[in-house]
Amino acid sequence: GRHGATGVCRGERLALDAFPVTVADTTGAGDSFDGGFLAGWLRGLSLRECLLLGLACGSLSTTQIGGFSGQPTWDQAVAYIRQHTTEDFGD
Repeated sequence: GRHGATGVCRGERLALDAFPVTVADTTGAGDSFDGGFLAGWLRGLSLRECLLLGLACGSLSTTQIGGFSGQPTWDQAVAYIRQHTTEDFGD
């Protein structure tokens, strides 16, 4: 949500802020977050990268009406992360 996300893995606790977006509809944002997080997890990404990916997917999904219209592709989510952070995401 607008407060970001917190993840815990193997004793590591990490809280990240939400990305700024103009919200059109929050339908499906949690599912999009989950999908982004799990896509990163299944690729073996770090907790930080998984949270960033989940946040990007959840945030971008709220920019369009409906639960699916704003769901980004992998490349779109990664580009959004790189545009809005100083993270070396995926490098």
